Formats: sequence, structure tokens, C-alpha cells
Amino acid sequence: MKTWFITGCSTGFGRQLAQAVLAHGHRVVVTARDPEQVVDIAQEGGRRALALKLDVTDHEQVIGAIDRIVETFGDIDVLVNNSGIGCFAAVEQSADDQAHLGPEPNVFGLPDKVLLIEPSEFHIGKICRSLAATAPADEIADHAPSAGIRRAAVRDDTGAECDDPRRVAMTIIRAADADNPPSRLSFGRDAYEFTLVRVGELRRKLQS
Repeated sequence: MKTWFITGCSTGFGRQLAQAVLAHGHRVVVTARDPEQVVDIAQEGGRRALALKLDVTDHEQVIGAIDRIVETFGDIDVLVNNSGIGCFAAVEQSADDQAHLGPEPNVFGLPDKVLLIEPSEFHIGKICRSLAATAPADEIADHAPSAGIRRAAVRDDTGAECDDPRRVAMTIIRAADADNPPSRLSFGRDAYEFTLVRVGELRRKLQS
């Protein structure tokens, strides 16, 4: 039995992964900025689950969470750095706090990832729309052919993605349980094809 520490469990894939980890017989620490949103997962897991309040941009909360986990379960075996916030607006249209929302949890959150997960746009349930900052109604017209297309996709296509997040969760669990886990996993045809393109580019650079 391993102890999994998963950030960003209130909605989406973090929640589904936490539930799959419990179903697989492991311990899980579920975190969210509002711990009330993950209490049900902790209740489901009983003594194998712990719900904590955590904003990964708050260093003191991170240290406090780690101390609580070690006190409760001992070592942390698997860290899933799942927290993230999307800012789908041009910089010049965003308030300063919105412009910093994306990089802080996504880049400066909990570090030291050993297994890189590269997902396609598979359906993960509710996608935290409250945490996705989008452009105002009077968005700049020149942005419509570029960034505007991506913003429209976020607004309109959530829930229509392909692939199965439950299978993704089980693949991640199997990889974490393996004696010699892979260094990266790509999920979905688009992610797989992008990986092949990247491998081809690296080969050409090595041969040149």
C-alpha cells in the first residue's frame, strides 16, 4: 500500500484519480483550496484517506501539509502535481492577478516530477471553469483568429472531448506501482502523435 499525495482534487481529473487510487487499495491525501470540496473522498476512503486545505502557491501551507501527511501516514510515495489554472485571455486584457494565476500553480507549484504525464484533451468532467480566466466581452478583434479560437474552444467544447479518464487513471496507477516505471506517459492520439513528431525532431538534430 502506497501513500499518494494529489493536489487539485476538488474537480476534474484530480478527483477521478484520487477515487481510482482508493479503489486500487492505496492511501490518498486529497487537497483543495476549499477542503469541503474533497471531504466526501476522504469519507469514502476512511482511514486510508486524508483531506487537507492546500493552495500550492502558499509555501507555508505546502510545508504544513507535508508535515501532516508524514505524521498521519509516514512517507509520501507518490506525488501528483495536478493543480493548475488556465488564463485564456490576452495579457493586455488581464488584470495583474489573472496574469499570474497560470504560471504560479502550474510552474512554481510542487516540484520534482519524475513521471511526465502528457494528456490529450480527454474528457475530465467539470474542468474548473471558475478557475479559467477568459477574455471580457469586448475582446480585441485582432485576437479572434488566434487566441480567440482557443478561448471559444474552452467555453464551448468542455465535456465533448474523447478518451476515457478512468483508463488514464488506472494506467498512471500501474506505472507508479511498477518496479521500473516509464519516464513519461502520453494519453490520446494527439498527444501520441505529438510525441512522435518531437522524437523525430530530436533524431534529426542528433544526426546533423
